[in-house]
Amino acid sequence: MVLENSPFLEPRIVHLITTIMRGGAENQLLILAAEQVKSGWQVDVIYLNGESELIREFTELGASVHSQFANMSPLLQAHKIRKFLHSPDFRNAVIHGHLPRAQIVASLSLSKSQSLICSRHDEDQFYPDRNSYISKVIFKMINSRVQSWIAISEAVKNRMNYFGEISSRNEVRVVHYGYGSKILKPNPEVVENLKSQYALNDSSFVIGCVARLVWQKDHTTLIHAFGLFQKNNPDSKLILVGDGPMRFQLENLSKTMSLENSVIFTGKVSSVQEHLSLLDVFILPSRTEGFGLVLLEAMHIGVPIISSNASALPEVLGDAGLLFAVGEPADLLEKLTMMQDQKVQSNYSKLGKKRLAEFSPEIMWSKVNDIYEKATLLK
Repeated sequence: MVLENSPFLEPRIVHLITTIMRGGAENQLLILAAEQVKSGWQVDVIYLNGESELIREFTELGASVHSQFANMSPLLQAHKIRKFLHSPDFRNAVIHGHLPRAQIVASLSLSKSQSLICSRHDEDQFYPDRNSYISKVIFKMINSRVQSWIAISEAVKNRMNYFGEISSRNEVRVVHYGYGSKILKPNPEVVENLKSQYALNDSSFVIGCVARLVWQKDHTTLIHAFGLFQKNNPDSKLILVGDGPMRFQLENLSKTMSLENSVIFTGKVSSVQEHLSLLDVFILPSRTEGFGLVLLEAMHIGVPIISSNASALPEVLGDAGLLFAVGEPADLLEKLTMMQDQKVQSNYSKLGKKRLAEFSPEIMWSKVNDIYEKATLLK
């Protein structure tokens, strides 16, 4: 809600983000920006690295994307962005930093009249590519300029506290991701083509995961559990949607377990919703997870969910799925066997769709807007 006689009568927000390549933080920024444009805000997006993959999506929703600062050295970016943000058009703008590099540049570019809000999108220490001491020094420098931190889950806030990144000078507020803006329904024709491509039939029990093929996501536990499951369910298939540095290792594991004809590696795809529509059960086996946005995507499709009990996943899933112990194939097998029951599947499908309403973009934006207003009034 806009306060009378406040600078929010003609509000402007500038989002600084490291990339606008498709990913969890970047997709969430699309949803946030859409709500801000709908609420009458002028939205600017500055990205620092990579290709402009999402520029069309941001432009179509009414945001202005500034590509002129991309792929420069950090110091040159800070110099040029500082000059850009110090123009009269941005005098009372709120600056919102996403991901560490962008937050560093934002803190160096800020004018005295501007408020800086920063979102934490993962559980790592602030600057995970540096040692703990350097990370703390960089964080302390940035924190002196930040009015408020937004943690995407209680789990992320707890990790910030563990790393000594919560101070008395600024608050940390938990705001869960929103999901629901411009959601497209799966294309039935694409779904049918995928069934044919993957040789799925009516008797196939299809399990799947949508995640990068990295250590954190723990596909190893999933493949081991699937191997146990497949012994009694020879028509079952495991579809792994995504790509990453562990693909070769995971493909070799599947071959070693004689699962090469049952485990399907799709690589990176644009048809995520159509792939989710193929599944009887969705599984997210992560070792750590700051939020787990893909859980909301699965809820939207109505796929029953099994998740590890890591980090934020129980917080996000609630009662809308089954949890198994991190890294325990036997426990995952037990939950997967329970999910073979059609009544159990139907129940969790309904619970998932009901829980999804708690993560509406409107709720998320209302909480973020409150943080903006408080930060600006305290400026």
